[in-house]
Amino acid sequence: MTALPGRIDVMRRSEIEDLGMTRGESLPLNRTTQAFRTLRQNLKYSEGLIDGGERLEQQHVTEFDVTDLYRSAWVMAVGALDHWVFEEVHHRALHLLLQPTKDKPSRLAKLELPLSLFDRVYHDGASLRDEFDRFLRETFRYRSFQSPDKIAEAFGHVFKGSRFWHAVAQQMRAETGGTVTADSIRERLSHIVQRRNQIVHQADLDPAKPGQRAAIKAEEARSVVTYLENLAAHIVMTLGPVS
Repeated sequence: MTALPGRIDVMRRSEIEDLGMTRGESLPLNRTTQAFRTLRQNLKYSEGLIDGGERLEQQHVTEFDVTDLYRSAWVMAVGALDHWVFEEVHHRALHLLLQPTKDKPSRLAKLELPLSLFDRVYHDGASLRDEFDRFLRETFRYRSFQSPDKIAEAFGHVFKGSRFWHAVAQQMRAETGGTVTADSIRERLSHIVQRRNQIVHQADLDPAKPGQRAAIKAEEARSVVTYLENLAAHIVMTLGPVS
């Protein structure tokens, strides 16, 4: 079993308890996917913003609000997760559609294929793989995969069980020995997305302090990046390999 390509940086105590890890501990992962590796690359951009913000704070820069870099990192991390869900589901769904077995996840089996796809394959000799690829991209391209419910719905196309977050929590407990639950995952992810929306749609204004923005620290932003990476890693393990 190889280690996850990443590291555990500064995390909140509650997050460490949720993941069942200690500071500095590598999260074991016996396989990755191309989509996950791309996620890691995208999350590095967020990490770079946080690192840059910390250096500027150490230099006491006052020309602009350095904490905006942490807000940007937070937003980019959630965007990276959204993109990863799309790519992970797309790749796995395409693989499943091309398999001869009828034992497919219920959501995938219920997808309605357009007659034009059949015409292009049967009459025009188009590649079935290419047509399925285009169909899946068109099906998912305008959907958002950020909230826990939307993420679970998306993975329902490639996950055969009925309780997605419970399965992910079980995988976490098996790997780390922690006490994480489906509810704690949903709660943490919802909080991350809500803060992202507050930053994007409400200028991160603090309702308790009119005219001021909510406080944010490098540690908070970094913990979000780490949490999302580790959550995605456990989802990959829950789904299993793509043969």
